[in-house]
Amino acid sequence: MIFLWRMQVFNFALINLIIGPHIFFLEAHIMQSALPFQPGTRLFAYLRDSGHEDQDLSIPQQEAQIHDWAIAHQFIISRIYKDEAKKGSSVVGRAALQEMMNAFRHNCAEAGVVVWKYNRFARNVDNAQFFRAEMRNLGYVFYSLNDNIPDGPAGRVFEALIDYKDEQFLLDLSIDVKRGLRDLVQQHGCVPGMPPRGLRREPVNIGNRRDGTPHFGHKWVPDPETAPLVKQAFEMRAAGASLGEIHAATRLYGSISSYATCWSNKIYIGTLKFSDLTIENYCDPIVTTDVWLRVQEIQKTMGGQHRVASNTTDHPRRQTSRFLLSGIANCARCGAPLFGHSSKQRNGSLLDSYVCTGAYRLRNCTRHRIPRHDFEQAVIATFQTEILRGEILQRVYDELQAAQKEIILEQDTKHADINQKLSNLRRQIKNITNAIMEHGHSKNLLDNLSDLEREQLRLLNEQAKFESLRIMPVPNLSQPELQERSDRIIELLKTSDQERLRTILRALIAHVDVDRNSNQLTGTIYYYYPPPLFILHEKNIMIIPFAELAMSSAYQYATTFSAQLRYHSQIRQNSSVPGGQKMA
Repeated sequence: MIFLWRMQVFNFALINLIIGPHIFFLEAHIMQSALPFQPGTRLFAYLRDSGHEDQDLSIPQQEAQIHDWAIAHQFIISRIYKDEAKKGSSVVGRAALQEMMNAFRHNCAEAGVVVWKYNRFARNVDNAQFFRAEMRNLGYVFYSLNDNIPDGPAGRVFEALIDYKDEQFLLDLSIDVKRGLRDLVQQHGCVPGMPPRGLRREPVNIGNRRDGTPHFGHKWVPDPETAPLVKQAFEMRAAGASLGEIHAATRLYGSISSYATCWSNKIYIGTLKFSDLTIENYCDPIVTTDVWLRVQEIQKTMGGQHRVASNTTDHPRRQTSRFLLSGIANCARCGAPLFGHSSKQRNGSLLDSYVCTGAYRLRNCTRHRIPRHDFEQAVIATFQTEILRGEILQRVYDELQAAQKEIILEQDTKHADINQKLSNLRRQIKNITNAIMEHGHSKNLLDNLSDLEREQLRLLNEQAKFESLRIMPVPNLSQPELQERSDRIIELLKTSDQERLRTILRALIAHVDVDRNSNQLTGTIYYYYPPPLFILHEKNIMIIPFAELAMSSAYQYATTFSAQLRYHSQIRQNSSVPGGQKMA
């Protein structure tokens, strides 16, 4: 049974709700509420799209409408936060949203944020209400161009209904799509997406569309070219062959790790699993059931093998790893990240090495293992004897200050130019306003005034964006102050506390590229400069960057190093420029 609910909410709106199993229609006749901002107010804008093919212009369209709205009402959009190709049902991976919320938490000067529509902000009831409530508790305003929400408590009712409708739309859409795909598979054997390796798509006519044109789906069938390779791979695995041997013989995938999902797929014995459906004899089998079951047994015994983690320094394993450079060390030959690897020796001891993921997984690199101790000691010694030398620090610091003076001078010139234009505009606006007051208005005067006010607002927006991009100058430090900081870091690098040493190195180093030729290590250390200030507090270290941008590429320098591979390496420096080269 479906009911129609009509409700008057105070003096704000008249709502029509059709209520069934879900609220699927909301009609709101809302009385227009006044804008919550005064002319000249600074605002953030937040834009998002889901990344679908039909949304390639969504972000530019949102931005254009918000820009036109701001110009029309004389608001200043100081910064635009964009999350492109991000789902509204989750906040995971939405870096722009998190950055904007962080600005609100640090008492930014803006009055709030404007969005094109509520569903661009979130399609999850909890997330939407949580972040809006946090903004409002901090004293900021959330405003939507296309969702006319009344002020006061009644507005929260409207917002809750909109949030529910937006989330329910995703749920209903998901159910409808899954139901349609399930029916397509069950009735016609047509499967969406690309088939796994060894199969190909074969067109199937499943009827006519509404306009009379044929409607084709695609069934999966064995591919005459790749199916024999899949069969060979399974037979080799069943016989006990390693992944490296199988990969060398078949080259089915681009990397060894891709074989993991191949072995368990029942499509290779002719059985299709799709959602809750299991269709026996869906296609001709590529391998026999006996071979497939034998491979499953082998995979169970291999289940404890590790997988290479992604190249992130904050991965839990890297936070506690004894490999100090894990997450910031790369292969100089192919650029792939290095990971820590331990192998047991005949005497029972462990040999720790850094291994190239390109050589290990993709087999597209020939780089040898890098002994952990020699590599790490070479990097530490380079800092102690070369990078952190007082005279080198002073020279590079002087270069940095000189380069920053040029950038700051250019920024000051740009800022002065904008201010001069604004001053001229204000004078012209004042002259026209005085003329209107003394002699009355005319169409030409009013048109000129409108043009000048629009140009003034455009310059104010340009000025706000420019201010948000200005760099912070490096503070003046004397040579003794630099030397004191250098001596402190050198002393800290002598610690035997692995956790503390890892913290220090990751604060100093952007990344390290290393290569090995026979018993010779060579590499380049890309480090942050000026070095951060380390303050010891009991057992913890507090890191204070030298400047707000000290962890950006504008402050990266490079120094080369080399070392002989011995258990106690003798390091010799090989910098073409003492102390390193500034990176662009």
